[in-house]
Amino acid sequence: MNLNLIDDVKEIIKKNTEEINKTGKGFNLLSILGMENNERYTHSNIIAELLNSKGSHTFGNLFFKLFLEELNIIDFNISNYEVLTEEYVKIQLGIRTFLDIVIKDKTTGKVILIENKIWAEDQPFQIERYYEAYKGDILKLFYLNVNEWDECPTTREEINNVFENISYKKNIKNWLANCIVASSQKPFINKQIEVYYETILKLSNQNIYKKMNEEVENKITENFDNFETAKEIANFISNLETEKINEFRIKIKNSLENGSFNFLDKTIYYEVKEDNSDFIFLGFYLTNSNDEEKKIINDENVEKLLTPVFGAKKMNESHLGWINSINRNDRNDIYKLCKDVDVLVEETKINFESKINQVKEAVNHINISIK
Repeated sequence: MNLNLIDDVKEIIKKNTEEINKTGKGFNLLSILGMENNERYTHSNIIAELLNSKGSHTFGNLFFKLFLEELNIIDFNISNYEVLTEEYVKIQLGIRTFLDIVIKDKTTGKVILIENKIWAEDQPFQIERYYEAYKGDILKLFYLNVNEWDECPTTREEINNVFENISYKKNIKNWLANCIVASSQKPFINKQIEVYYETILKLSNQNIYKKMNEEVENKITENFDNFETAKEIANFISNLETEKINEFRIKIKNSLENGSFNFLDKTIYYEVKEDNSDFIFLGFYLTNSNDEEKKIINDENVEKLLTPVFGAKKMNESHLGWINSINRNDRNDIYKLCKDVDVLVEETKINFESKINQVKEAVNHINISIK
């Protein structure tokens, strides 16, 4: 067993973390907003805006020129074109479709079509519908996907003649790198393109976190002793986590009691719920006073009740709201759990009882207001 493995891995993580902190690359607004995987409103819109000669970036057709160079397209008038997203076209009687990105040469009538795919599956005859929309006028029909892919999703020869796979991993990354260099004179725009570039690196698994993972993997697989040590540590952590979660479930159930209180002609019912997923839940139900099965009641007062307590409307049709006491994907939660279960039980109990009191206060307020 290699007793130095943990120190070696800690050094790798420390070195990369210092770089992340120094550069600030861990902060990305698109990731924070949950938009990094959105084909239409993130990627199609950003790409189209950069390609547009009248775009808000104020660089005219410069970025479009770099795009054509990356994709080796020469027969296109870069001084007279337009860029459209989600163009709604009629293919034939009764058949219509949306095209992700359409670039039209207004001089020759030729078009470049881009089908943008992040992780979604192809719709039936999607490439065929793209082709039929501009049959005869297509200069290129690009299938843009995250990673490099060589196959054409159709066997029609006439489509294969204009079809080409391109990727975020290679083509969009290279194009954005050139856009960053070209936009250096306008720092505000330059930095925003850099943010999108980092998003593409993350999307295609090429960013600094991937680099750190690879360094750790190389250290673990450096020799069998390292690998065996890592396996032992992983097994120990897994067993410890399972043991502590089960202990937490038992202790929180013993620490809290299920209960209820009146809400007009209904009852608020709260309970500790054991869950086998990545969370352990505590929750509130709105039920009929005489309903032993605790079926949900839809009531306009529910929203009035929930908003001040949970900061949102009804979570869904089955309950008023949950408190997530443990998230198994959150390392801080798991560390706290493994370090001292009793502390986490006490924190969860205080949090849950606080919510109960808030709901009771909201109920009393609504009862008084309605009366």
